Amino acid sequence: MSVHHVKAFSEALNTDDDQKKKSRYFRFFNLPFIPEFYFSFNNYHHLVNIWNKSSAEEIDAYLRVFKGKGALKSSLNWYRANIGYANTATWTGTDVAGIYSISCEVIDSNHGSAIATIDIIVS
Repeated sequence: MSVHHVKAFSEALNTDDDQKKKSRYFRFFNLPFIPEFYFSFNNYHHLVNIWNKSSAEEIDAYLRVFKGKGALKSSLNWYRANIGYANTATWTGTDVAGIYSISCEVIDSNHGSAIATIDIIVS
């Protein structure tokens, strides 16, 4: 596994616009339960899309790992433990069967908070 130097990365994340853009996914990974649902939904479709430059054999090997008990959550927990965001999430189901709305507030100690609502339609 390749990881960044903590001080250098922290500095870049706070001052470098290019690094801020490349690191936007950290906020998503820090949301409770939503990334696990997103990546495992529809037979891990969204996770497979990340590996679009990998061979079918490599993707199968990755999926065997990430489908293992607790593997996806553990991978996301690395970001949750090492990247300093706090968050809250509220799950509310609508009256229409199969449509769910999740409202999340992500609080970044450096940049304030942002509220996002994600609608998930399960057909």
